[in-house]
Amino acid sequence: MLANTKMTGETIIPTPAVISNPEYKYPTFYDAMSQQNYGTLTFSINDNPEQENYYEILIYNSQFSDYTQEYWYTYESNYWTIYKPDIVIQNEGDWDFIPTTLFFSDELFNGKINIFSFITHASNSSYILLRSISKEYYYFRKYYTRHAFNAQLHTDGIHNLLFAGEPLDMYTNIKGGLGVCAAYSSTTATKIVVIQ
Repeated sequence: MLANTKMTGETIIPTPAVISNPEYKYPTFYDAMSQQNYGTLTFSINDNPEQENYYEILIYNSQFSDYTQEYWYTYESNYWTIYKPDIVIQNEGDWDFIPTTLFFSDELFNGKINIFSFITHASNSSYILLRSISKEYYYFRKYYTRHAFNAQLHTDGIHNLLFAGEPLDMYTNIKGGLGVCAAYSSTTATKIVVIQ
């Protein structure tokens, strides 16, 4: 970039959305291939009908180490930890690109209450973080997910060098430069009802 070049970007910080009725039923599904039981995590979001809305869901599970006697949280909301995503996530068309987060628009439930359902691992010590994200953040995630898949950033070894795809353009809303000016607001559901 040239010195003294003016770069600008703008976005709107979205109003936080609320998670309602988080519930985890276990077991509801058995995967014969992995020989593991999974449960169904459900919760609802009441979408604001006055505007286009974009969201990102992050699910965390508490883990305990017998060795260190410490708890920590593992990230459970990506391609590798969600056995079956909700239809709203599938509708986005990003699942085949191995997304690292669950991001989506309100296209299928604009102005309505939507009940989300995921087959995954969760527990009463899990929590759900719901982000209301700006349109710019949403487009950045869509472009980055395809870029990371195409560049095979999720794999190790020589395959990255031999079989990497062509570079893809990234989303930018910066005038006079590259990058993204984006925002989000978040709410958390920490009390998940577990039904066994």
